[in-house]
Amino acid sequence: SAASDVYKRQIFWSIMTRINFNIVRVFCLFIFAAILICSAESAAREAVIESVIDGDTIRVDKRKKVRLIGIDAPEIYDGKKLQWESRKLRLSHEDIKILGNKSKSFLEKILETAKGRGLILLRYDRNYVFNGHRDKYGRILSYIYVPVDEDTRNKKNWVYENINGKYYIFINATMLKEGYALVYYYGKFEKIEEFLSYEEDARLNKRGLWNVEKGYSFVWDRILEMRNRCINFSIRKL
Repeated sequence: SAASDVYKRQIFWSIMTRINFNIVRVFCLFIFAAILICSAESAAREAVIESVIDGDTIRVDKRKKVRLIGIDAPEIYDGKKLQWESRKLRLSHEDIKILGNKSKSFLEKILETAKGRGLILLRYDRNYVFNGHRDKYGRILSYIYVPVDEDTRNKKNWVYENINGKYYIFINATMLKEGYALVYYYGKFEKIEEFLSYEEDARLNKRGLWNVEKGYSFVWDRILEMRNRCINFSIRKL
């Protein structure tokens, strides 16, 4: 009947309208995500260094905390993480803190080069765009770069990059290559393969905290062993 045909057409167009709306919504979300990712790839800003908190965290611009992406240094402050590391590694708090303070001191040494050379550069990783480039503690997640004169790029194991015609020390990478940090696996990031090669290079050449002669490496080896056990356990759970 005519009434039945009208009803069927109404149902048909109602369904088509919903389908089209969902297609448009998915398309808009896709475009929005693409814009965010593209902007994240080139996102960078300058900042004023204030202080070094520990071997993998600094403070910039009126007390904003910045966590260096992809690296981890031993703890130096009392707290749950230090207690956990001490228990898992079967090491005293002081043994871990000794390494942590050496890592912090080396980071301070690198950042000293920023004084009088302008602002440091923070660059972001597209893998953290959807959480606003922050970790669960609210710290900014960033790769850190310190400007350096072209003719002073003379540190053999420091990692330098040319960004838009200017030379910078790549701090995250240099901490690993000099042996004062380990690669931090917990969270995907773009430079993981590059960082793993720097860590391995430092270990094989006994630089920094891998230095056997100075008696650091037995603690560092235990930390590496614990990290690898945690990684293997996480993989088995997947």
